Amino acid sequence: MRRNKLIVIIYVLILCFFKVSIAFAQAPKISYETPKTYNINQTITPLVPTSSGSPVPVEEFGQALTLSGSGDKGSSNGDVLTSSFSNPSGVAVDAAGNTYVADSDNNLIRKISPTGVTTTFAGSGSPGFADGNKTDASFQGPSGIVIDATGNLYVADSKNQRIRKITPAGDVSTLAGKFIGTGDGSGEAASFYNPQGIAIDAAGILYVADTFNNLIRKISPAGDVITLAGSGSPGNTNGMGTAASFNAPQNLTVDAAGNVYVTDLGNNLIRKITPSGDVSTYAGNVNGPAGGINGPALSASFNKPSGIVADNIGDLFVSDFGGQLIRMIDPSGNVITLAGNGSAGSLNNTGTVASFHGPKGLALDGAGKLYIADSFNNEIRTAYIVGYRIDKPPPLGLVFSVATGIITGTPTKVSPLTPYTITAYNIHGSSTFTVEIKVIDSQTITFPPIPDKTVCDVDFDPGAKSNSPITYTSSDLAVATIVANKVHITGAGPTTITASDGTSTYPQPLTVIAGVTPSVTVSPVTFDECSGIAVTYTATPVNGGDTPHFQWKVNGQNSGQDSPDFISSNLNNNDKITCVLTSSIACTTSSTATSNEAVFTLDPPVTTSITITSSLNGPVCAGTEIVFTAAPASPDIKPGYQWQVNGNNAGTNSSTFSSTTLADEDVVTCILTSNGRCLINPSTSSNAITIKLNPNSQCVIVIPSAFTPNGDGINDLWNISALQGYPNCSLTIFTRYGSLIFKSTGYVKAWDGTYNGSALPVGTYYYILDIKTGKKTMSGAVTILR
Repeated sequence: MRRNKLIVIIYVLILCFFKVSIAFAQAPKISYETPKTYNINQTITPLVPTSSGSPVPVEEFGQALTLSGSGDKGSSNGDVLTSSFSNPSGVAVDAAGNTYVADSDNNLIRKISPTGVTTTFAGSGSPGFADGNKTDASFQGPSGIVIDATGNLYVADSKNQRIRKITPAGDVSTLAGKFIGTGDGSGEAASFYNPQGIAIDAAGILYVADTFNNLIRKISPAGDVITLAGSGSPGNTNGMGTAASFNAPQNLTVDAAGNVYVTDLGNNLIRKITPSGDVSTYAGNVNGPAGGINGPALSASFNKPSGIVADNIGDLFVSDFGGQLIRMIDPSGNVITLAGNGSAGSLNNTGTVASFHGPKGLALDGAGKLYIADSFNNEIRTAYIVGYRIDKPPPLGLVFSVATGIITGTPTKVSPLTPYTITAYNIHGSSTFTVEIKVIDSQTITFPPIPDKTVCDVDFDPGAKSNSPITYTSSDLAVATIVANKVHITGAGPTTITASDGTSTYPQPLTVIAGVTPSVTVSPVTFDECSGIAVTYTATPVNGGDTPHFQWKVNGQNSGQDSPDFISSNLNNNDKITCVLTSSIACTTSSTATSNEAVFTLDPPVTTSITITSSLNGPVCAGTEIVFTAAPASPDIKPGYQWQVNGNNAGTNSSTFSSTTLADEDVVTCILTSNGRCLINPSTSSNAITIKLNPNSQCVIVIPSAFTPNGDGINDLWNISALQGYPNCSLTIFTRYGSLIFKSTGYVKAWDGTYNGSALPVGTYYYILDIKTGKKTMSGAVTILR
């Protein structure tokens, strides 16, 4: 008996616990006061929902956020700002909140922690199909990814035509597939053709979207592959199993009843496959074009649907790859847009303000968050699927909160009685309620808009009218107060002036503008100029009004005219120029403003000079070439030269001048012309060089035919008369066999009959003498005697 009582008590406790669990695991059941009539321009009492079911999380329904990815293509690990992906295609979430990503173009499987830190979970990064340890294994274009109850990952390794398995420890193996084909079978005996999507049911059976084969395949936990549905030919035929057809199916998901839902990308449809294999069109207009039309499932349109995932309460979520949208299909078959504005972008925001670019794989966690592989943005995004949604915007001036479902605001336009359908979502289900709202105009007050004011304005009557006395209030006393029933300005900013006649109230916004701040800028900030040159400084005023005044100052002393321009040719080096602006605007923070400081730099005067030198220092014989070189001191990088002989122009525009025709007492000079700033003498003459020539008698060359270099002091050297008058002459001496034994330019030291310091033997030697005057070269023989 006692044992039976104990069993009854335990049963009752279990039943109570079950009932309590059910009570805390319910869909919301919301309601609002309805109908509601509001008066135009009257701030409403917030319209708040009540719920008898489980709470609705305070999240913005459809709010999109970035979980990981900087947006740049790459394979960097790190936090949300430093990590990078390359065409992420599939996502899966485990029970601990970790997110796994099929990083397609990187040939990697990545892992994102709940805090958003990304690491590489498996794959070497190089394309391949090697099994083994996660760091040694390789993938090629992994696309779909799913996780089972024990933490094993399954990957649709698309370009390898394989289905891979990764254990929680990171060991990679091939579950099924090896070659391109449509063959069923076990393990590597089966074949696929670019499988893209993968899903798993409660029994651990895998379902594969075999994209290029246009088939839906089924894999047992042991790796046995069969074809669930599809004829293999592209089409949109419904029917049983292989009698049906698909067109490039992308992804798939399994609901709690075992139904498989497929994104049929090429047909822009969502297809449903029952556990028995019966294929039907679940959503999308079979005969309509691609698009983003919401509404009843079979009237809605999709644009290249890619990712799909089912929650446990009958909702489907679809990524519209071509439409840049995230769509939702509720259990009643109504299609809505959860997030996305339809244009490519990466904006994080709520609902149709957010944007995506090529969204693909989807996954759900247990807390009402959707995970999105935003492929072309190279990011992993999330979107909340809990919160509130309204089917149309409320009357103008009223605001609906997608996080709380509360309606607030001040209606600004009359609106007829209109039904607004509000849906609340939590992780257990949803609830819909229709509230009716009307906005009427029963005002007894007319109140025209208040023009913007400044802080300098005097007290004024706001201008409201009524048959009853009016009183005013201000919402922000730091901006305006009410004194003697007039508005008194106290500061800059916005406030609301509300008129009341005891029956109605009427608000009008008032904006008070701060007094403007004048400023003035002088340009140029620096000025370099020569003495006596007029320079102009210009003042540019801001908030100067129509008739501003200018007081120029030089080194703090008043100067110049009341003009935006200051002109002077008497400034000194390092003078400081400023301008004081007096604004003609009545309401300013200060009536005057002082400019920046401009500095005048007086460039110093520059004197040019030129010095010429000659290649010869003493008298020479007529016909000898003399070279003159000019050394200018000029700021010009390309000065001009005019050589003169006895005051007559000669030579070319060059820093050197040479001649062989100069006469005795000729005078050579050079005139330098320069371009530059602040030149005192842009043209100047050089020093003069007077030419000295030897008498003709000293220029007659006599060449001895022999000499006796025996050290007796008589005729020991081969002295050639007059060569000192030909300083450029060239003398060479050879043996009878043509060997060079002596060479001299100018013959400044007479030959002593030696070669390399050794006396040459008695004999005849041969010479060549060129005096470099244009005359014929002289040659002959000289004999050494001892």
